[in-house]
Amino acid sequence: MRNNKLRMVTEIAIFASIGLIFDLLTFTFMPQGGGLSLMMLPIIIMSLRWGVGAGMTTGFIIGVLGIATGGTIYHWAQAGLDYCLASAVVGVIGVFRQPILKANRLAKKKVVTFYVVIGVLVSGFLKFSVHVISGVIFFAAYAGDQNVWLYSIIYNASHSIPSLILTLICSVTLLTTKAQLIQTPMHYVEVKS
Repeated sequence: MRNNKLRMVTEIAIFASIGLIFDLLTFTFMPQGGGLSLMMLPIIIMSLRWGVGAGMTTGFIIGVLGIATGGTIYHWAQAGLDYCLASAVVGVIGVFRQPILKANRLAKKKVVTFYVVIGVLVSGFLKFSVHVISGVIFFAAYAGDQNVWLYSIIYNASHSIPSLILTLICSVTLLTTKAQLIQTPMHYVEVKS
């Protein structure tokens, strides 16, 4: 049990580092930040390997590291929303962990694909929602005469949707071809028929 906890913490550190690298390799094309990124992928893998808590912790650490490595910050609360919380909520995909592990064990790739797609869409929507709220609160001045909610939705959708599609394709491809990515030493005990 202790070795499993140590392994989980070690993997959180490794996957957070990979997430930071993906975040730093973002193709940024929006003026106030935002671009095409695979930063969600390591969080998704961690959350499906170890559960919601490990995934959210990985996302939170990626957010903190993003701030530390020169993230665009206008206010401390905006940093908390756009970096820490937005990355952490991706770990919610872990609620689909058990059905995905069971489908993997039974070699049902269509079921795996279904749950991965639903999980990535839910996680992506939560991340998008956090960014929209942050945009409404902290970037209203950029909306001009336009409705601030509409402005924030359009602005954030313009980079969130392409990143979500890329993450979705990579997640489904990885998790249907390399099921061992989300297997842990404990997963045989946890999955019930």
